[in-house]
Amino acid sequence: MALFKHLNLTVPKHFDFQRICDFNQFSDLEVTIQNSRDQVEELEACENTDFSKWELQCPENVDSLFIMVTSKDNTCIKVLDLDPNNKNLYLDLNTDQDTLPLTLMLIGLQTVTKGSQKYYVVRTEGYTEIKEEMSSMELNLTESKGSLCGSKLFDLADNKGAEIAVKHRLGSKYWIKTEPSSRKHTSKFIILQDKESEEVYFFFTENIWRFKSIPFLLKPCSQYRCMTYYGCTSSSRDHVLSFRCKSLSGVAFTKNYQLFRTSKIHTFTAYMTKTELQKLYNMGRQFVGRVNIMAPIRFFYRNKPREYFEDIFWKSNGIMRKYMKDNNGDRYSVINKNLEGLFFSALLESKTLKPPPTSIFGTRRMFVCAPKMLNLRSNVYFADFYCNFYIHYVTLVITEANSSADKYCRGRLLMVNQYDNPFIKLVLEHGEWSVFVTTNVHVELFYTENIDLNAIKYQQGGFLFEDVPVRGKGTSCPEGIAKKAGCKICNLEA
Repeated sequence: MALFKHLNLTVPKHFDFQRICDFNQFSDLEVTIQNSRDQVEELEACENTDFSKWELQCPENVDSLFIMVTSKDNTCIKVLDLDPNNKNLYLDLNTDQDTLPLTLMLIGLQTVTKGSQKYYVVRTEGYTEIKEEMSSMELNLTESKGSLCGSKLFDLADNKGAEIAVKHRLGSKYWIKTEPSSRKHTSKFIILQDKESEEVYFFFTENIWRFKSIPFLLKPCSQYRCMTYYGCTSSSRDHVLSFRCKSLSGVAFTKNYQLFRTSKIHTFTAYMTKTELQKLYNMGRQFVGRVNIMAPIRFFYRNKPREYFEDIFWKSNGIMRKYMKDNNGDRYSVINKNLEGLFFSALLESKTLKPPPTSIFGTRRMFVCAPKMLNLRSNVYFADFYCNFYIHYVTLVITEANSSADKYCRGRLLMVNQYDNPFIKLVLEHGEWSVFVTTNVHVELFYTENIDLNAIKYQQGGFLFEDVPVRGKGTSCPEGIAKKAGCKICNLEA
C-alpha cells in the first residue's frame, strides 16, 4: 500500500489550520481531518493504521461541505451541513490498493435560503489525486466560486445518460426538469454553472421530485449549463470506496451516496427580461426617429412559394396553421422556440407607400385585410429589434386577448399601446378603424392564431393573391438568421 509521510493542506489565510504530526506507513488508506490529538482515538480505524492530525476551521461563509471521492470504478459523495458553533470535523477515507488512483474533491459551500427553498454557492474548493507511488499528498483549498470544481464535475456527464431540461417560467425564473430514477432511496444533486463567470450552484432533491425551481434570477442573456448526479444512500462500509465524517462532539455522519448515474449536460441561454426588452424598445424608437412618417396600410402580406399555399387548400382544408417561432433575430428573445404563430410583413416603401415589388421568400404573395388581425379584440407586444445584415426590423406579436398566447406574452413581453406607439397603431377615421405603420423601419408581425382562409375569402377585404418576382433563393432559412453581432444600433451588448 502507499506510504504517505505527510499530508500538506494549503488553505486561504482566513482558515485557522495547524499541522500537528506526520503520516506513518499504513496498510489501508486513511485520511482524517480532525480537531485534536486526543480525539483521533475515537475514530474506528484499521489495525496498524495511523492518522495525520489536523485542525480545520472553516471560514464564516462556509456552512456546508460537498466531498467527492472518485476511483476508476466508483464515486462516493457526501454533503455535510456543518455545526455553526463548531465546524471542526473528521474525514475518514477508506479504500484498498486495487482502487487507486483516487481523486479527492472538497468544496466549501454557503447555504442560501429563499423562502422555503435552499441552494448552495461555492466559496472554496480543493482537488487532489492520490496515487500508489506517492509518498505524500497535497490538497490546496482556494477561495473560488467554482471554476475548478465546475470543470471536474461536468467531466462526469454521460452523453447517453438521463435527460435534463430547463423550462422557462416568467422573466428570469426557470424550472429544472430531471428524470426520475428506478432505484429506491435516490437523491439527486443538480449542478448549475454560469459559463461566463464560472459560478457553480448546487441543488439537492429527492428522487420523487422531477422539477426543481431555480429560486434566484438568472442573469439575462447569459449562458448556463446544468447536469444531474443520481446517488443512492449506503453505509460507509458497504463499498470498497467509502468515507465517514465525525463532528467535534464525536457524532458520526454515516450517510453516503454512491454515484450510479449521471445525466447529459444541458446548455441554455437566459432570455431577455422586460428590463432588457424596454432598452431594446427604446433603441428601436430612437432608430425610427422623431420625424416618424406613418402611412395607412390596408393589407398585411405573407410571401411564400406557390406550393405552400396550394398545400394549405389541398391538405389543410384552407387552414393556414401557425408554427413554432425559429431563432431568427435576437437569440435571447423569449419567443424563440416557445411561441407559435404566423409571420406577416407590414413593410411599405417610403417613396411609393406600397409593398416592395420583389420577394426573397417566394413567388406568391398573399394579402390579408389588416383589421382582420389587428383590431379591438387584439393585443400587441414588442418582441425584438434586430438586423441580419443592413436592414433593421421590429418584431411585434399580435395576440387575441385572453388567449393562451396572450397570457404567455403578457408576463414576458412588453405590451404596447396599439393606439399610440411608433411602429404600428389603430386610428379611428370617419367612424372606422384604420391601421397605420411606420415607413422608417421594417415592421414584421407574428400573429398567434390559425387563419381559416375558406372562412374569410368571401368576406369584404378578406384576402387576395398576386405573383411577385423573387430575389435570391426564394425561401426562408429553416432555423432563421441570428441578429448581426456587434451592431451598435440594435445590440444591447455593443
